[in-house]
Amino acid sequence: MDLSKAKVDGVAEELGKGKWLSLKIVNYTDAHGIKRTWEVLERVNKPDKKPGEIDAVDIIATLDNHSLLLIRQFRAPVNKIVIEFPSGLVDKGEEVEVCAVRELREETGYKGDIKAISPEAVYEPGVFSQNLKIVHVNIDSSHPPKQDLQDDEAIEAFLVPLNEVLEYLANQEREGVVVDSKVWTFAYGYSLAKI
Repeated sequence: MDLSKAKVDGVAEELGKGKWLSLKIVNYTDAHGIKRTWEVLERVNKPDKKPGEIDAVDIIATLDNHSLLLIRQFRAPVNKIVIEFPSGLVDKGEEVEVCAVRELREETGYKGDIKAISPEAVYEPGVFSQNLKIVHVNIDSSHPPKQDLQDDEAIEAFLVPLNEVLEYLANQEREGVVVDSKVWTFAYGYSLAKI
C-alpha cells in the first residue's frame, strides 16, 4: 500500500446541484492502485476555485481568554437547534481575515482582534470537499454587540466561561440541543489541557 499513489482521476457524474452544494460521483485510484468511485459534496459558490483557496472560516472568539463566544441556531439538515462557532463562507476574492471579522460582526455583533489563523483544514473529508481556516479572535467588549443578520438567519450569540464550557455543552445536549463536533473537540481539548 502506498498512500501517495491515491488520487482523484476525475468527475464521473454530477447527481444534483442546488444553490450552495452539488453532489458528484468522482473516479479515483486508491492506495492499492484499484479504480473506485466516491460520492462527494462540493460548494458551488466558487466554480473556478484555485488550489489552496479557502471556502470558509470558523471563528473561535474569546473574551479576555476567560469566556468563549458561541452561537445557537436551528439547522434544517438535523432538524434541531445546534451550538456552533460563528462561521461563514469566504466570498470570492475575499481574504480570510476580512471574512472572519465580517462574519463575527454579522452573526454576533462583536468586533475583535485576530490573534491567530490556522493552516488549511477540512470538514468531514469522507463526504465534503470544503476546506476552511480556524481564526482565533479576541473580542472587544467595549461596545455593545449589534448583530447584522441576513433575512434567512436567526442566530443567538452567547458567552460561556471557558472553565465551564464542557459542563455547559453536556447540559445543553441533555436538553435536546445538538453541539457541533468542532465545538465538542475544542471543549474536550481545553478540558484535557488543564489536566
